[in-house]
Amino acid sequence: MLGGLIAAALGLGLLAVVVLLLWIASPAPQGGPEAALHVAAGLWLAAHGAGLVRTSTVTGEAVPVDLTPLLAAALPLWLISRAVRNALADAFPARADASFDRTNTSPDRAGAVRIAATVVAGYLLAGTAVALYAHDGPLRADPLGAVVWSAGTASAVATVVVWVFLGRPGPALRGATEACAGPALRAAGLSVALLLGGGLVLTLLVLGLHGEEVWAAVERLSGNGPGRTAVVLLALALLPNAVIWAASYGLGPGFALGAAGMVGPFATSADGGALPVSFPLFAALPTGIPGTPLTWAAVALPVAAGLAAGVCAGRDAAPVAAPLPRGYGVEDTLDARETALTVCAAAVLCGAVLAALAALASGALGKGALAHVGPTWWATGAAAAAWTAVFGVPTALGLRAWRLRARGAFAENVRRRMRMRMRMRLRRGDVPGVDDPAWHDTGARRSRWAALKAASGGLMNDFSPRGRDGDRERGD
Repeated sequence: MLGGLIAAALGLGLLAVVVLLLWIASPAPQGGPEAALHVAAGLWLAAHGAGLVRTSTVTGEAVPVDLTPLLAAALPLWLISRAVRNALADAFPARADASFDRTNTSPDRAGAVRIAATVVAGYLLAGTAVALYAHDGPLRADPLGAVVWSAGTASAVATVVVWVFLGRPGPALRGATEACAGPALRAAGLSVALLLGGGLVLTLLVLGLHGEEVWAAVERLSGNGPGRTAVVLLALALLPNAVIWAASYGLGPGFALGAAGMVGPFATSADGGALPVSFPLFAALPTGIPGTPLTWAAVALPVAAGLAAGVCAGRDAAPVAAPLPRGYGVEDTLDARETALTVCAAAVLCGAVLAALAALASGALGKGALAHVGPTWWATGAAAAAWTAVFGVPTALGLRAWRLRARGAFAENVRRRMRMRMRMRLRRGDVPGVDDPAWHDTGARRSRWAALKAASGGLMNDFSPRGRDGDRERGD
């Protein structure tokens, strides 16, 4: 339990230090240090996915804020995982060793679950205290909802850590499912990585192209150094959200800006300048008529992800492009049905991951025009699965057929070369022909038998070869 309390205290303390430093450096801070601590508590709960309500508005009306800053969420996730991992390592020091055999996980499973549960209980205790403290302040949180989100986040991270610590146990897979599971995971991981990497490149490119507008938005929000620093830090905390928005933009569904409309590569009905909040990330939204080189470059992102998934699955379907004729990697080849099943499974996994990320990266920043900002999770997931399947299945099947074609050509070339070499050796007299009487002599046969026995590594029986009449010859 102590590990969970320490993990929660470290995360909350780091946010409190940053907020207090900005409050101290501000020439005209609003409220006292207690208000700053309430803001830090609200940000800590928001990093766990809890929804907040902002009360310090110009009109005095409370507005919802439930957009999770994903970069800020990385801190509590890392602290929880580290606390659970350290507790498990202290309880099972031999199992924490990298050289330990983790194939048998049943004896330690119950104990590992109990230890992780105690860490989660300590973290939940701290989260409950923070939720009650943040119930009254500039960023208010519903105590029950905040506790549920904190408990869910800590439990999910602890479950993953325990599963990895126990050696990733799972149900036994059979048949085509066992053959396709590993390649499907690799293909899905590659597709997700390309989509997110392309979204990051697209986000940085758009921010660079609209650098003046972005900085102008920062200056409009605050006129002093500490205020601008706070705006920049908030924009950095929301940068992973913008990456997922960019990935959804490239996939086609785009993302919503509340009542301002939608932003997508094929149709754009929103304008970042029409929003009531001049936030830096909104100033870099794509503008103009869809169909520009930038929008088409964004659409090329899911095409590349689908092709990459197909190439990965095709290489796994035929791991060796040119083995020897028999017994050299032929058994590792997947048939066409299994190859297509692998890509389809990868597409489903990719869609599920993108849908979950889109749900986490979207939310509300207020009412009216900011009631919902971000991508629609089901549309993003469906688009990711469709792009991966449409371009991945033909690519995987084509690459598999090409590699098997190269395999057959190589095997035929090997056989042809072996026949040519044998004919040349026969012509030179290096290999005695079957009609040569010396080939059937007892000494020649015993020499060949001894060579075969030596090459077999002791697998052949210890007896002499048979004679020409079928009887085994006896030595002297």
